[in-house]
Amino acid sequence: EEEEEEAMTPEEEQAQNVELAAQFDTTTQEVQEFREMFQLVDQDHGGSIDADEFKKLLQMLGMEKSDEEIQEMVDKIDSTNSGEVFFPDFVRALKQNRPDPKYSEAMVLDAFKFFTKGSDLKSGIILKSQLSKGLMSYKGKWTEEQAENFLHDAGLNQMELDYHAYVSIMFQLCRE
Repeated sequence: EEEEEEAMTPEEEQAQNVELAAQFDTTTQEVQEFREMFQLVDQDHGGSIDADEFKKLLQMLGMEKSDEEIQEMVDKIDSTNSGEVFFPDFVRALKQNRPDPKYSEAMVLDAFKFFTKGSDLKSGIILKSQLSKGLMSYKGKWTEEQAENFLHDAGLNQMELDYHAYVSIMFQLCRE
């Protein structure tokens, strides 16, 4: 049975937020937003994210990865070699791997809506087949194999994706 770390007091959390904001050239507000995301993923409230919790996060995002791929991701982020991701490493990973989009959240949602036109699915859901068709009709006209490989590499192996949640989380990670 895992031993839980003693919870930080609000004052200790704030002090750590200030320290991490300075270390990663960001605001304490952004660090607090990262902390809230971290706490949602840290389901056992042990103060770290293990491979199982990380897998659940990826599944929430509609991304499926093998256990080996997930462990590789955790190991890449984990600076303590404990097999778990602690909050400072989580912040570092988000800050270092953050894309700088040249488009808005609304633009991405509109693109998803375009490819789901005429669908009888509940709003906010796109089928894998619709997403694949969209990729094949995009500028470069991907082949079906290229589209399928892209979706597989992105971990999108489910038959449908809640794109509102996916876009919201992805842009949350990109906000400064």
